[in-house]
Amino acid sequence: WRRCEGDLMASVADEVRSMAAAAKRAGWQLATLSGSVRAAALVFMADAMLSGRERIVKANEEDVAAAAAAGLAAPLLKRLRLTDKELNYMDKRMRELAKLPDPLGIITKGTTQPSGLKVHR
Repeated sequence: WRRCEGDLMASVADEVRSMAAAAKRAGWQLATLSGSVRAAALVFMADAMLSGRERIVKANEEDVAAAAAAGLAAPLLKRLRLTDKELNYMDKRMRELAKLPDPLGIITKGTTQPSGLKVHR
C-alpha cells in the first residue's frame, strides 16, 4: 500500500512539475498579447470548460476513484473532487477576471534607491 501511494505521489508530482513548466512558458507567451486577447482567452476557457463539463466530471470521478484505490487520505480525496459547484465557481471567476482592466504595464509601486536607481513594480 505504501509503495503504491509513493508511486502515485511520484507520478503526480512529475505531472504537476511538467504542467507548471508548461504554464510558465505559456505565461511568457501570453504576456506578449494584448489585454483584449487575454480576456477573450479567459472567456474561451470558461466556455470550453462548461461545454466539456460532463467529460471533465467523468474524468475527475475516475481520478478520484484511482486515488481512493491507491489509499489517498480522505481529506486529499475531498480536495481532488470536482463538483458542479466548483466548476460554476471557476466559470464565474474566469469571466469576472476577463472583465477587469488589464494589469500588465501598470506600475503599482515605485521607489528610488539612494544610488538613484528607480525600482518599479
